[in-house]
Order: sequence, then C-alpha cells, then structure tokens
Amino acid sequence: MTILDFYADWCSPCKSLAPVLDKVASERGIEVVKVNIEDDEEELSVRHGVRNIPTVVVLNDDGSEKSRFVGTKSESDINKFFDDIK
Repeated sequence: MTILDFYADWCSPCKSLAPVLDKVASERGIEVVKVNIEDDEEELSVRHGVRNIPTVVVLNDDGSEKSRFVGTKSESDINKFFDDIK
C-alpha cells in the first residue's frame, strides 16, 4: 500500500493537514509520499485525477486506487480513514 499526499507550498489547508497526517502515519508505521503538484514531473496528480488539494490517495500494491480523501481532516478522522482502508 502506498499513500500519496498531493499538496502545494502556497496551500493553507495543505499546511494544516501535513503535520496531522504525518503524526498519524508515523504512529501507525505508514510511509506517506509527498507530491508537490507544482514539481510533479511524473504527472502523478494528472494520472490520479487530482483536482483539489490537499488530496490523499491510497494505492494498492498493484497501483490501483483503494481510497482517497480531499481537504483537511482531524486526527481522529485520519485515524478512522486508515482503520477503514485496512
């Protein structure tokens, strides 16, 4: 499973989400791959249909999308999100 966090440096909601997402992921031993949409040379944001940020996309091992959320979330909401995708 791969977690992609799509963000931009100028995005206030992205700045709010990042520390909370990182804390929850760290506590759970989950690695989050940060993708700055302005430096996205691999065009991951296009391939995954990201239209708003922040967007967090969960990929299965085969690269298919398992789940996603858009916008900021509380710590408890992020924990529930990770519980639901197990």
